[in-house]
Amino acid sequence: MSGNTEAIKIMVNNDPAISDEQRKQILDALSRKGGRQRPKLISKKAVADIIECSTKTVDRYTQRGYLHPIHFSQRKIRFDEAAVLEFARTGIDLETKRAVA
Repeated sequence: MSGNTEAIKIMVNNDPAISDEQRKQILDALSRKGGRQRPKLISKKAVADIIECSTKTVDRYTQRGYLHPIHFSQRKIRFDEAAVLEFARTGIDLETKRAVA
C-alpha cells in the first residue's frame, strides 16, 4: 500500500465524526486495488463445467453474444466468473433467443 493510503486509514480511524458504517465502507474501498474488485477470470473449460455443457457450446454461446470473453491473445481467452454464474442462473429466453439480463 502507498503512503497516501496509510495516511487516509489513520485519518479515518481517528476521526470521531465518521460513523462505524462509513469507516468500514471507506476502509473496504481502500483495501481493493483501484477502488474496485477485480473480476475472477476463468477458462472456457471452467465455464463449460459451470453451465454443464461442452466447450464447443461455450464457443457457440460466445458467437451468439450470450457470453462475453476477455481476450489476452488469440488463444488465451478468459471469462468473468460472476457473469458466467449470472448466465447459468438466468439462462436464455427461448422466445427472444437472448440471454436473460
